[in-house]
Amino acid sequence: MRNIHIKSMDESNLLMEWPGAISEDIMREIAAWQHAIEKNLSPIILECFAAYRSLLITYDHQQIDAEDLEIELLKLPVSKRKLRSKKWQVPVYYDEEVAPDLKKFCEEKNLTLKQLIKKHTSPLYDIHFYGFLPGFMYLGGLDDALGHPRKATPDKSIPAGSVAIGGQQTGIYPTTSPGGWHVIGNCPIKLFDVTQDPPCPFKPGDQIRFKSVAKKQYDKIKEEVTSGTYKYQKA
Repeated sequence: MRNIHIKSMDESNLLMEWPGAISEDIMREIAAWQHAIEKNLSPIILECFAAYRSLLITYDHQQIDAEDLEIELLKLPVSKRKLRSKKWQVPVYYDEEVAPDLKKFCEEKNLTLKQLIKKHTSPLYDIHFYGFLPGFMYLGGLDDALGHPRKATPDKSIPAGSVAIGGQQTGIYPTTSPGGWHVIGNCPIKLFDVTQDPPCPFKPGDQIRFKSVAKKQYDKIKEEVTSGTYKYQKA
């Protein structure tokens, strides 16, 4: 395990930060720490929130203070966990009909549509954590050639299912919301459903691979999602 910086944010929150670039290795270390904390320090710990290189720990300050909690953390038996991950296939329709930024994005990156699709669908993306919106996956693994600065002026409304790129990240908007990423396609499947248990079909530690689909298949999947007959596909 690498050196970890621990600091108090306020009387109820402690932040653990990992040095280095975003990586699968750090993701697994964070998962190991979260597991050890939740297993050994309950009910002192109220919640843990994972990010790319950090873990925010919310604790009951009436039971323990930040200094003593840090001491307890450093005593924990932590071993890197072998995550029980699955690989999933996520369909995407790459077309200006559903992606208003697609043409401009290709022009600015000097890519043909075919080249963009190949670069976007080739990697296996690690799901590091959920955040921003319920069901919004923070993914690692975007091809460096597709990295692009976020929009200077965010859009007021991006449709649910929009597949977009912002900075060195790609993701899918699970619900309609404002956003500043460049929309390059649309995913017809549900990524957050409060009527399901769990509400998100994939979990942190899983991997996804985008698959380009034609309009006919995109429409068919949407119909299956609406009727409740769609089956999530493994990659």
